[in-house]
Amino acid sequence: MPYNFNTAKMDKELALAEGTGFNCLRVVLPFVVWEHNPAAFKERLREFLEVCDRHGLRVMFALFDHCAFGSGEALKNPRYGKQPDVVEGFYASGWTPSPGHDMVRDPSTWPRLESYVKDIISTFRDDRRVWVWDLYNEPPNGDIGDISLPLVEKVFAWTRKINPTQPLTVGTWNGNAELNDIIFSHSDIITFHNYNQADALRNAVTELKKHGRPV
Repeated sequence: MPYNFNTAKMDKELALAEGTGFNCLRVVLPFVVWEHNPAAFKERLREFLEVCDRHGLRVMFALFDHCAFGSGEALKNPRYGKQPDVVEGFYASGWTPSPGHDMVRDPSTWPRLESYVKDIISTFRDDRRVWVWDLYNEPPNGDIGDISLPLVEKVFAWTRKINPTQPLTVGTWNGNAELNDIIFSHSDIITFHNYNQADALRNAVTELKKHGRPV
């Protein structure tokens, strides 16, 4: 949002990322900010990509996300406007889902989400600075259950209609067989989230390579 969009701060932080050795980063986009003013939102994304490019960083945009860190029902259904102040010592205290759990549960709102997906993908479908489209972060995290899985399939279908030059993915992160069937049948590359110890991580990578796609 405009009130805290600070390219100088981003430039400083991404210089640290570059100096550390990173070559890419992943960013979860907020649907509610796009819906408030799509043109302004996309212009801020362009500015952000310019800063990333100066530091040799390519971007994986994530369009949807279920995670909600912090307390209160409002966090699960974000609204446009000034957000609560950061709580010191609390990891990602203001992290809200995109688009919000109520919209995920209500298919009558999905045409709005389709417009969002198609607008963002169409705008950046050939942008070399966008490395991968991560369509959905960790469904069905956030205590929402499997109700989101039909939307995951819809998002893949909407994006395929635009046919971006970048690959598509949804990260596998748990043992949900139905979710993983969707992920492995629709993703161009296999991405994953794994917070286990090194041996378990190695085993997971070995299993994922069996799908015959980049991991």
